[in-house]
Amino acid sequence: MEALRLYLKAADLFGEGSAKTRLAATLFKIGELYHRVGLNAKAVEYLNVALAFKRELKDSRGEASTLNLLGNSYDGLGQEQKALEAHDLALSIRMRIDDKPGQIVSLSNLSVISSALGENGKAVAYLQRAQVIANLIGDKLGEAVVLHNLAALYDELGDDENTLFNYNLALKIIRETKDASIQGDILNSIGGFYLSKGDYAKARENLYQALQLQYDTAKLSNSAETLLSIGYLHSMLGEVDKALGFYERALGITRTQENRSAESDALYAIGQVYERAGNRTKALEFYNQTLPLRRAVRDKTGEAEVLSSMMWNWYLLKQGRLAVMYGKQAINRFQELRSSIRMLDPNLRKKYLDTIGDAYRALADILIEQGRIPEAEEVLGMLKEEEAFAYQRRDDQVAKELLQKSTLSESEKTAISGYEKIAEQITAIASEYGDLDRERLGYPEGKFPKQARLDELEKQRAGANVAFEKYLEQLKVEFAKSGKGKEVAQVDSSLQSTLREMKEVRTAVVSTIAGEKRLNIIVTTADVQRAHTIDISEVELNKLVADFRLALTSPATGKPIDPRPAGQKLYDILVKPIEGDLAGIKADTIVWSLDGTLRYLPMAALWDKQKGYLAERFANSVITLASRDRLLLPPLKKNWNVFGAGVSASVEGFSALSAVPDELDCIVTDASLVSLSAKPACTTGVIPGRKLLDDKFDERSLRAAMGRYSILHIASHFKLVPGNENDSFLLLGGGDDKRFTVTKLGGLSLAGVELLSLSACNTATPGGAKENGVEIEGFGAVAQERGARSVMATLWPVADPSTRDLMVEFYKRFGTGTETKAESLRRAQLKLMRGSYPEGGGAKPPRADEFAPGPQVAGPPFETDKNAPYSHPYYWAPFILFGNWR
Repeated sequence: MEALRLYLKAADLFGEGSAKTRLAATLFKIGELYHRVGLNAKAVEYLNVALAFKRELKDSRGEASTLNLLGNSYDGLGQEQKALEAHDLALSIRMRIDDKPGQIVSLSNLSVISSALGENGKAVAYLQRAQVIANLIGDKLGEAVVLHNLAALYDELGDDENTLFNYNLALKIIRETKDASIQGDILNSIGGFYLSKGDYAKARENLYQALQLQYDTAKLSNSAETLLSIGYLHSMLGEVDKALGFYERALGITRTQENRSAESDALYAIGQVYERAGNRTKALEFYNQTLPLRRAVRDKTGEAEVLSSMMWNWYLLKQGRLAVMYGKQAINRFQELRSSIRMLDPNLRKKYLDTIGDAYRALADILIEQGRIPEAEEVLGMLKEEEAFAYQRRDDQVAKELLQKSTLSESEKTAISGYEKIAEQITAIASEYGDLDRERLGYPEGKFPKQARLDELEKQRAGANVAFEKYLEQLKVEFAKSGKGKEVAQVDSSLQSTLREMKEVRTAVVSTIAGEKRLNIIVTTADVQRAHTIDISEVELNKLVADFRLALTSPATGKPIDPRPAGQKLYDILVKPIEGDLAGIKADTIVWSLDGTLRYLPMAALWDKQKGYLAERFANSVITLASRDRLLLPPLKKNWNVFGAGVSASVEGFSALSAVPDELDCIVTDASLVSLSAKPACTTGVIPGRKLLDDKFDERSLRAAMGRYSILHIASHFKLVPGNENDSFLLLGGGDDKRFTVTKLGGLSLAGVELLSLSACNTATPGGAKENGVEIEGFGAVAQERGARSVMATLWPVADPSTRDLMVEFYKRFGTGTETKAESLRRAQLKLMRGSYPEGGGAKPPRADEFAPGPQVAGPPFETDKNAPYSHPYYWAPFILFGNWR
């Protein structure tokens, strides 16, 4: 081992008495040097030996310093857990010996690693502790640096108030120290913050100050970042020449420093200026230069970003085939990146998907325009993969199976094969060059023995970049040629083949893809697929969805308004364009695969002035990615039995549900019980089984029911916290723990369950402007992933008596075995809509106490027919059937 050889040499030089102390220091310095030049594996090798000597010498301060450097080296290797352990151990040592400056270092390091692991709450707490210590010991410089880092973390979390407060406090403190270098860094961050918020005046003020300080202190590397920000500022102001001037200055600095990553950022920024100015050919010229650099530094995110931009620009230049080729490469890179974060928190995965989703939708748009519908469907499936994984256990193998890649046509395979070959050459050359260049730093100037190889690699790198750009130009020529048929990837529509096998000749699957500027609707039947494009922006569509939902839920405010005008607008967008497709197969069932905020809507409530509600003509259901694989499973036995359980009493602050006993009595025939209600509405149920109420309904009884009953019917409160499996729960009536979480559900097998019915649960109340409906499909996905054929739930908390009546009617019809689940649900909805029940009119007690219907929305009042008290869609529309509709 090299470290041992060094030890023997050092022992000769230092003498036996001082060898260990001096050797430990030498090993530490060597490890520090290796870490500084990016050779972290070597750094770890030397630092571990140094650590052993520090411990043998009982040098606690040195041990802590070595652990911190070791942690940073592990971080450089991507081994965050080992890094966390090293920094945590260093902190405990520094606390034991009361080394407060060292504690600041360790806490700051722990914050960096925690943030990388997605534990932003911990990251903030570490920095807050560090700031208190720095303030306590009067370390102004340390406090300013900590506050700067804390502000950056708040910025990442979207907390603007705390971001600005901490940046300004850091700036105030650093100005007291007269440290111009760090002051420039802080001003650059403040300028970047204002730039991201569109406050260009304040951005300009801070960025120009930062640039001057960076020039004064000769911080060239930092000035390149500031120059890029200033260039972006002028680009946003429409000052193209100024923007290009700053970008080119940044480009010059990055090339002088041979910083390939920063160079690629500068080139990409220049390309974007030309793109915004409408000069797409010039933009592509710079993107072509950016692409090999991003590949060389193994920046997959950056590579996908450039490929996405190339897709869009080639599309606008009427080169659709070439656009698809680049788009598929971009999507496949994004899929690799999603795979790398598959074990992180669902909220973080969703946040990441939100940032890249437009690329998926743009590619789907282009494919649809070219008539390549199965390929577009495949891309949409990839976009929806997160929904299938959102509430599942974070099982590595499950995630790997979900994250597929886009299928390529033969011409695309040939093109990308050539691309990959040259790109890998560039990467290999860059990797060897980087290793040798770092090694060179360990020798006196002019004494590096491998300089000839380094020079040769520099020539090869330049030549490979030129070859790459020429290849991209060649692709432009090849893909511009007519190649009808060759460009279409051999992707069979999985939905179409499924409908054929199911012999569902009167069922249409309707998939929506909501893009920024237009909505695509794909209609799939057993025989054909057709695509329709509607010119409506995402913003406009979201506004229509919000207005319709407010109208639908208005009875909860006590002032019901008529939802039909809003329903007509959405009908005209979503149904009218496909009426011919539906009529062509004499459709009786529509199976929806919805995208974006459309998932917040009950499609059955869409309304047309001539034809009425959609539920009056079609059975409706929803499929998720998780349901598709289960549609072809053989049907379970028709002699259904049901486990019916519910909570009628007030439990843990949730309101009492007085109609639940009657609901269970009218559904379940339990030989061991006559009735649960004091004044039973039914003398017998419609399906045999077992029924439990209140304290009898606990976790033990629920688990015992698994595998014994084909239908699970739960009438209780359900609280859903999007993306949080531990805080989303079904309320039980008995036992010590009355909260049956989604995490627990994920551990159950529902393989023998034909239907899981969650009577009046609050499955998907919108969580604000940033929500996109993914959580609606999330819970249905986890139940189906655990084996349930179908799930019935609701889109908002609903009135207790009307829920009872609808559920009883549903089971009466479905229990006969002559109707599909979707048709039985439709008939039950019609019975409520048209008036067959004595109660209604006005809000009833909901089954989710936290429902906030939102502000009053303008619109005509809904005139309730005294003979049809539940005719408002608020009562009958929220019930949604997920999965197998048969």
